Amino acid sequence: MNRRSVAVTAVLSCVALTPLYAQECKDCARRDLVLFDNEVKIPRPTSDKDIIKYRDYYVISAGVRNYLLNRDPSRDCITFRDGGFLTAGENPQRNLKVGLEHANTPPPGEVAGGFDYIVYGTISGGEKPTLTLKVETAQTRESVTSVVIDLPKGFEPIQLGRDAAASIGPIYTTIMSFEKKKRDRGEPYAIRPKLTLRPAKATLNANETTTIDVSMQDCDGVFLAKRPVTLTASGGTLANASVTTDGQGKAVVEFTAGSRATTASISAQFDFRKPTLDHSSTDGAQASIAVVRSLTLPEKFVMTFTETLHTKDRRSQFESVRSI
Repeated sequence: MNRRSVAVTAVLSCVALTPLYAQECKDCARRDLVLFDNEVKIPRPTSDKDIIKYRDYYVISAGVRNYLLNRDPSRDCITFRDGGFLTAGENPQRNLKVGLEHANTPPPGEVAGGFDYIVYGTISGGEKPTLTLKVETAQTRESVTSVVIDLPKGFEPIQLGRDAAASIGPIYTTIMSFEKKKRDRGEPYAIRPKLTLRPAKATLNANETTTIDVSMQDCDGVFLAKRPVTLTASGGTLANASVTTDGQGKAVVEFTAGSRATTASISAQFDFRKPTLDHSSTDGAQASIAVVRSLTLPEKFVMTFTETLHTKDRRSQFESVRSI
């Protein structure tokens, strides 16, 4: 957790930076981010003058939203969701609550809806209040990052919210850094893996053996080492039903074609866990090999010919035997 001061305002050239995220966003996919309000844990004052200032604690979340939605350089890689609609239940028109002192804060435990991440703040403290802005996984509520910012007297809430949001971003970079660190711990974690099967030969004779290269990369190009891959085949047999990738994310398995002409199919499956989830997902790959029956001749075989001999007086037939 980082502690920041609001004395310096972050200035970013959003338009210039946004294209830098395009490729990773395309390869590793967008992320859902649910935006919740601040939970204010400071007692409500009684005087009208103090109540006006107190309401600024709630307004800070508007500055956070403003920055993430409009200024964060990686915003095009994020699908933003309004947490207010999630807490409103099945009838948002009836149950959605708004107001200067109402906050749509995340529920305890898992945030329903299958979303990836949430952002919310907590304001606490007495004479020296602070804002703790947090990014967490939506389903497991694991901390991604957080920052603590002092709230000085007379702070401007919108600008302070923008500064707070800038300190946890670019938000897609922060999210991907979290996912990569978790992935790099090893099995079973992966972000968006891709399995590839490459047979050494595209065509085999019946009962012939070849090798199949297995490789696995994550969406950012990192080879996934020491990951178990399950293999199945039709039209032939595999030397192993499973392999484990080496330090370069590669493995090799032998395949022997069957005795019948067919199109053999080899399938690979990798069960993994996404960094945001507590259950497994599956990635797979397939390859095909044509199996043909070749014409084989014995080393020696006998052919019999019937020949007709024409002479002046007679015609006779005889058989000759030739060995080839």
